[in-house]
Amino acid sequence: MKVRRHAGLLVVVLLASLVFGAGLASAAITLYSWEGVDGISEQQQIAKNYMEANPGVEVIAQSPPGTSADYLQKVLTQVAAGSPPDIFQIGDGDVAPFAREGRLTNLTPFVTGANGINEDDFFAGPLEYGKYNGEFFAIPKDFSPLVLYYNKDFFDEAGIEYPSDEWTWDDFEAAAKALTQVSGNRVVRYGATFGNLAETRFMIPFILANNGDVMNPEATRATGYLDSDATIEAIQRIADLIRVDKVIPTKATMEALGGGDQMFVSGRTAMYFHGIWPMATKFEPSGLNFGTAVLPKWKRHASVLFWAGYAMFDTVQDKEKAWDVLKYFTGPEGQTIMARTRMTANKQAAENVGALDDPRLVTFYKLADYAEVPFDLKGTPEGVIGREYFVRALEEIFFTDADVREVFTRTAKEIDDEIARQNL
Repeated sequence: MKVRRHAGLLVVVLLASLVFGAGLASAAITLYSWEGVDGISEQQQIAKNYMEANPGVEVIAQSPPGTSADYLQKVLTQVAAGSPPDIFQIGDGDVAPFAREGRLTNLTPFVTGANGINEDDFFAGPLEYGKYNGEFFAIPKDFSPLVLYYNKDFFDEAGIEYPSDEWTWDDFEAAAKALTQVSGNRVVRYGATFGNLAETRFMIPFILANNGDVMNPEATRATGYLDSDATIEAIQRIADLIRVDKVIPTKATMEALGGGDQMFVSGRTAMYFHGIWPMATKFEPSGLNFGTAVLPKWKRHASVLFWAGYAMFDTVQDKEKAWDVLKYFTGPEGQTIMARTRMTANKQAAENVGALDDPRLVTFYKLADYAEVPFDLKGTPEGVIGREYFVRALEEIFFTDADVREVFTRTAKEIDDEIARQNL
């Protein structure tokens, strides 16, 4: 179910009438994806179904060869050569920049047109990630929020109730301390673990939940936001659980224990903040007795997503036909196939595969419905600068035990100074 950026490694050509080296018909609709073998296989089946329902329309799905870093460049090379794909998979960090630069087709007229979609058929949060300035430029393909995994056996042994939708950060802290086990001077089980302490989307939900932020709503200024009491408090409390209470492992400790996924499977941590990706591949096969919960509430609930969607370049010739294919891939017909192995933004598809009745999976959809677009995905040049400095600040705080207030106060000024220097 992993939402991956630029991970295509294999070329798979989908065309019912294509046989070893035959030419492609000019009417074919091409779709580029970064998916590997399994993902392309699913998209192959979706395209086959579409062609059966629409005789005379050919659909080709391709995953360009090369490394994961090559995907976007290969797509842009096709555009420069005058043969862009009609539809292409796009990551959350590329939607706003590409739309701002005029590279993408504005999909809003198609979304609201006669052959449009009903926005109520989708979970709200994922739809927002495909917008720029309120207009649709991509439709969600798959996604994952950050959730709280927890070991039910450890909670039962400690006599602690399982996390609920109304669990607060205070509840989480108390449980993390109670579930931590120490032998001598050595922690043998941590109360909780973060998948990544210096990845923006592992920290931003907690900042937002405390009514803080990294930059202003327009993502053009950091002072007054990154250096605010609310933002500092959110990160300080996480830092204290690492430094003072020692109920969350440092990055070095987590790596020494095989990483967060392995720590959760082996019982070295009772709770684990991470996305959907290891659940079906590692946690469920291990036989672990675990549950999932929404993120602890501070002043409010908050969530952000790891996201991928489908878009069309502005150079596409037959936009109506390309839109019809894109709509099929993101609608219940296509998404029901993809929803068997990944998160879907389409509500009917989620219902079709029983995801909303699965106590583990339904948590992800609860978080998706109120997910917010973080500052660094709003498409501003200032936001890109802010992200670079914010990551450095997190690394300084969590990897060197630096003072949170001092780092964020200094970093906020550095961000704004750099923005001014570049005259953005």
